[in-house]
Amino acid sequence: MKNRTRRICIFFAAFVTLILLAVFRPFNRFGSATIRAVRNDPTLVLYSLNPNRSEAGTSGKELFHGYAILGQTTINEPKDREVVVGELKRATHGGWALAMCFDPRHGIRATDRTGVYDLLLCYQCNKAYVFSPDGHRTTVPIHGPSTTLNAILIAAHVPLPEQ
Repeated sequence: MKNRTRRICIFFAAFVTLILLAVFRPFNRFGSATIRAVRNDPTLVLYSLNPNRSEAGTSGKELFHGYAILGQTTINEPKDREVVVGELKRATHGGWALAMCFDPRHGIRATDRTGVYDLLLCYQCNKAYVFSPDGHRTTVPIHGPSTTLNAILIAAHVPLPEQ
C-alpha cells in the first residue's frame, strides 16, 4: 500500500509539472513575430533610457513610452542584430519572479511589414513589455544582467543610465 501511494504521488507531481510547463512555457518568451522583426530590421534601434519616469517631463529629452531617451544606436549589421536576438532569448530562460516595480533602462524598436514592435526591458524588475503593431502590450519575464545590451550601447558611445 505504501508503494502504491508513493507511485500515485510521484505520478501526480509529474503530471502537475507537465501541465505547468505546457501552460506557462509559451508565455515565458518573446513571440516569434517580435524576434523575427528584431532579427530582420536593418534600422533596429537600441535605446538607453532613464528609468525614472517622474523625471521624463522635466528632462527635455525625447520620450520612448514615457521614459526619457538618454541616447540610442541603430544596429544595421545582421550579426549585431543576432547578438540582440540571442540576448532576448537568453533573458527568457530561467527566473519567473516578477517585481512590482518597472524601471526600464533599455528599449528596442524593430519594424517589419506588419508595423512597429517596441520593447521596454527592465532587468532589475525581471520583466519586459512588448508593444505589438496590433496595439497589444504583452509582459515577458526576463532575468539576468544587461551586460550585452550595455556593451552595445557603450561601443556606440551612448550614455548608460545610473544603476
